[in-house]
Amino acid sequence: GYINRNNYYEKYLYGEWRQTGFTEDSRTAGVTWTGRIINRNNLDGMLIHRSLYFDRSEKMRSGSEIDLNFMYLFPAYDDLISRGDGNVYLNDRLTTNLSYSTQRRGIWRKSFGVSVFQEGYDDWATSLSGTVSLYPNENITVDLTVKPLWSRDWLIWVPNDRQLASFSRRQLSVNFGTTWFPAERHEVRFRAQWLIIDADLKQAFIIGPDSRLLPSNDAIDNFAALNFGLQLRYRYEIAPLSNCYVVYSRGGLDYIYNQEESTLGLFGKSASLRKSDQILFKLSYRF
Repeated sequence: GYINRNNYYEKYLYGEWRQTGFTEDSRTAGVTWTGRIINRNNLDGMLIHRSLYFDRSEKMRSGSEIDLNFMYLFPAYDDLISRGDGNVYLNDRLTTNLSYSTQRRGIWRKSFGVSVFQEGYDDWATSLSGTVSLYPNENITVDLTVKPLWSRDWLIWVPNDRQLASFSRRQLSVNFGTTWFPAERHEVRFRAQWLIIDADLKQAFIIGPDSRLLPSNDAIDNFAALNFGLQLRYRYEIAPLSNCYVVYSRGGLDYIYNQEESTLGLFGKSASLRKSDQILFKLSYRF
């Protein structure tokens, strides 16, 4: 099976309680409570993750869903973030998420979410997400997802300086797609994805002898990362489980240092990336 990393062992306790039997005039159809405790050590015996997680998921009779979860991360060590330059001790951190999604109503389906969390050393981040799905008819589907994020403490490894730094990050992720079935056995699909990260240095760090981060006066460049991908795919079903594909894709990844454009300005600039530009023909045939 799949594991998210090697060199660790884990103790995991999970519990779930479902509430049903609500009255017929209640808007609630069911509620599921979930609890989880995880304790993870690497094979050297160092604590690398300990968390306490609670989730409440409510299904409405209308088909809508409301989900609220909370996770507390105990103090632990990160043995991967420095890419082999030492372990890093991280303070306790909190994460909470609230999401709401509706059932398809007419030609629309919507979902929204908000998260408040700590991803760095001692400060906070906030992210929003919104998805709208449109069904003009039974042969066409259109989806749009927008996820802005603001962080005051994005702790990452800096490759050129071989040290850690905390950045103030503004991030925008956009996914757009449409699927069209013009006739039986024919499918046309279009996908476009943007990811913009605009990061300004907040504080540089070095790893102290006790794995605690110590402030450093080293100068580290601000940077922006632009990632864009576009794909147009045509699929023809020759027979069950046998398909012919024609795919056009382009996009790329770029870094800009000490730039002064706004996040939205970088978003518009990213669509011009063409470091990869190709057409693919594929035949998948089941004998």
